Amino acid sequence: MDKIVATTKGAFGGALAVLWTTGAAFADQPRPWEWRFQDAATGIAEQIHWFERYTLWFIIPITLLVLFLLVWVVLRFRASANPEPSKTS
Repeated sequence: MDKIVATTKGAFGGALAVLWTTGAAFADQPRPWEWRFQDAATGIAEQIHWFERYTLWFIIPITLLVLFLLVWVVLRFRASANPEPSKTS
């Protein structure tokens, strides 16, 4: 009997804890079409946001360079542009 009571108390306490803390998870929900971070609440979050904006200026040109190289390779080495494959190995 004590085991059943303990299990029931544990399950009830766990459910209560989940229901009690759920509101904090929905405190600052993202809005439609929002693709950046939520508003910073601490100084460390401000630094994380700054770092994300700073690195974005490096990530975008690198991504565009890789995209350009992929398109160039696809167009340069397609089958219709190179009907006779080379025999190099």
